[in-house]
Amino acid sequence: PSFGLFLAQDEEWRESVLPRACRARVAVEAGATLSWGGIVGLDGAVVGLDRFGASAPYQTAYAKLGLTAESVAEAVRKVAQQLVERIARRVALETAEKRVEEEIARIRKAARA
Repeated sequence: PSFGLFLAQDEEWRESVLPRACRARVAVEAGATLSWGGIVGLDGAVVGLDRFGASAPYQTAYAKLGLTAESVAEAVRKVAQQLVERIARRVALETAEKRVEEEIARIRKAARA
């Protein structure tokens, strides 16, 4: 995909392709990764080439520079793991909040008795 073409589309189309609710995003760029940061967001990752000067057939250059299926898969695993950890923290927090509310209710009930 082209970063420029993606941004040139209207907001409704971009939302249909890459909804804001989907925060686990990984972009692959055979060039500088900087522009993709705003698309993948703080929870995403970009696999790409942030250096210049390699001269070889693309298969060789990509392998030497880390732009491989394995590096993309690792980025996906990392983003997914971070999402799982964030959800687990949220569930733990909600559970703790519920327990606090229950304890407050118990104490209030005991104080009225």
